[in-house]
Amino acid sequence: MPRAPLGYTPGDRVGLALDLDGTAYRDGSVFVETMAYLAVGGSTLDLDDAERERLRRAVLEVARYRGGEPTRRRWAWVLRALGLVGTFGGPSLAGDALERIARVRAGRSRPDSGASSASTSATRGSLDYDGMRRTTLGGYGEMLRGRDRTSVERATDRIVRERLPVDGRLRTVLGRVREAGGEVAFVSDAPAHLVRSYAALLVDDARIRATAFGTEEGRYTGRYEPVDKRAALETLRGTRDWDYVLAAGDSAVDAEMADVADCFLAVAGQGDGHRRFEASNPAPLAAPASLRRALGPDRRTVRVGPSEDLADALVAVLGAAGVL
Repeated sequence: MPRAPLGYTPGDRVGLALDLDGTAYRDGSVFVETMAYLAVGGSTLDLDDAERERLRRAVLEVARYRGGEPTRRRWAWVLRALGLVGTFGGPSLAGDALERIARVRAGRSRPDSGASSASTSATRGSLDYDGMRRTTLGGYGEMLRGRDRTSVERATDRIVRERLPVDGRLRTVLGRVREAGGEVAFVSDAPAHLVRSYAALLVDDARIRATAFGTEEGRYTGRYEPVDKRAALETLRGTRDWDYVLAAGDSAVDAEMADVADCFLAVAGQGDGHRRFEASNPAPLAAPASLRRALGPDRRTVRVGPSEDLADALVAVLGAAGVL
């Protein structure tokens, strides 16, 4: 059971559990961007037109969930255009173009206020998170079906390492956590092999709890087992003997980890999970000195606002607890 807020005692085993997309990868999605690179031919995998179309549909479902039908139409046009670039200019050129688009979009993606967050939520309408997740994971699984596991993981690892940016400040903080004797885990809806690739860019020896895609005789079956984030964190806390747990995430699904952690960072990222805590935790974490003001009445939640870095929030909380 969670203990008192910030109740770290020297010698405690510390566990830090982070969501990936929208949290550790703050302004984008490792999963969606990797699918997009695959869809436009930006990999060493030999995909046919039907497989690329499945991936495009999966990417567009995420676009519709995040921004409604106008966003879905906009990205449909972008992916069609990039497909033509790949056909006539080569997959590397299409990949370069997609990378530039993704980086420009990342600079504009964070919500500026509660009003904009509410507007974004309204555009989602009847499309629920679980429905979107089933469509994207199912489409990805269909692409994987029958493919050699080693070939897929080599191709996707190359995309992650060569195309996706890494937050250097976050990498430094995670290194400090490891040096202090703590452990880091990534708890994510994304496919486990993608999470593992990106986690390796941030910290050594991270624990991974993510969506597992099944294999038989070294080939993917297309079947998958989504992660239960609350259960995953409970298991990690028990099996790793963590005495003090800090978790962070940006979606309502991530917020399930709050019931297991001693302190939860509700991050204003791609999801809207931080809104669950706004009534009891209206003040974002502006600086370490404001930590106790930023804690909600339950003294266990901290809101990380759109303009605030996750690295700064982690240093503030872990510093106030006495871990760093």
